[in-house]
Formats: sequence, structure tokens, C-alpha cells
Amino acid sequence: MLRKISMLVASAALVGGLSAVPVSAAMAAPRVPTHTFTVPTIKNHNVVTGWGWYRKYSNNRVWVKVCTKQTGNAFAVGAQAVVSNSRGKTKNISGVILQGHKGQVSCGQMTFIFYGTHMWVHTFVGQGGHIIARSYGKKIF
Repeated sequence: MLRKISMLVASAALVGGLSAVPVSAAMAAPRVPTHTFTVPTIKNHNVVTGWGWYRKYSNNRVWVKVCTKQTGNAFAVGAQAVVSNSRGKTKNISGVILQGHKGQVSCGQMTFIFYGTHMWVHTFVGQGGHIIARSYGKKIF
């Protein structure tokens, strides 16, 4: 009889202990803040605006979303985020609109692994397969 009672008490303690903290809370990763940024416009070209968000998990991992909006007439417009690693190698993600119309929006997003030491953003305008104008690069981090 004592053996059955001790097993019941042990089982109840085990069930009570497991239900005290939800599994989702126990397994959740620490929250990383989302930061916003704006992308510089191109001087003398009123055809594109850009903005975005990023979450920097470490110097080796960053999530980036960059968006662009066509505000004037152009064949192609875009906003680009360029991330680098500690050795200076780069990767990028862009939001690009080809043969678009005023008011169109495009976004691109990516998680960069082994990159995240620095990030720059800029907007561009394209014509005939070439970039004909680019804003200055803005350093985000």
C-alpha cells in the first residue's frame, strides 16, 4: 500500500512539475528586437523610395527585409541591402520592380548566416539592363 501511495505522489509531482512551465515557453529562443531603417533616395531622381527591417542575432546571423516603392516613371527601380562578414565578403537582398507603375511595392527578405558584421543599403534605377543611377550607401550597422 505504501508503495502505491509513494508512486502516486511521485507521479503527481512529476505531472505538476511538467505542467508548471509550458513547453513553448521552455523551448522559446530569446526575443531579438526588430529594427527599422530607411533607404536613401537618389538625388535628382524622384522615382523610388525604400525602407526595411532587420533582426541581428549575432555577428554571424542577421535577418533582413528590404522593400521598395516606385514613385515615378522608370523601367526598373529597387532597394538593396548588402551585408558583410568579418573578412569583407558580401551578400545582398533586394526588392526590385521591373516595368512597374507608380505605386507598386516589392520586398525581399533573407536570413544571412555567417554574415552580419556590417550592413549598407541603397536605392537604384535601371534602364536597358544597366543601373543608371544609385543613391549613396547608408550604413545601418
